[in-house]
Amino acid sequence: MQKLAIARAAAHGIPPNHWTWQAVARLNKIRNSLAHSPGPKLANDLHDYVQYYVKHSEHPLPSAQPVQSQRTRESADSERPAYTAADMVTVGLYIALGSRLGFDVSTFADPESAA
Repeated sequence: MQKLAIARAAAHGIPPNHWTWQAVARLNKIRNSLAHSPGPKLANDLHDYVQYYVKHSEHPLPSAQPVQSQRTRESADSERPAYTAADMVTVGLYIALGSRLGFDVSTFADPESAA
């Protein structure tokens, strides 16, 4: 939370009350839960994080999300990525916040352009 507060204070062009800061705080809460006290509340926190991002970013998730369990992943085609809604939202948040902060996120969005 300290790093988030510093980033929020130092970021020019992004108001401190912009929705992306709240999304990062929610993601940090999930990180803390995973590190210190994983439990049943984690699923609710993940759901709330995804819903918050979708509502405020106005970017809907794909209708057919390729979500797989670990066991299914091991037997699935290794060429096919298995992303959760939280994964997709976190990438979207990275791109949204990174571009607003002036970083070139185009290579992240399209790894082929980095070559």
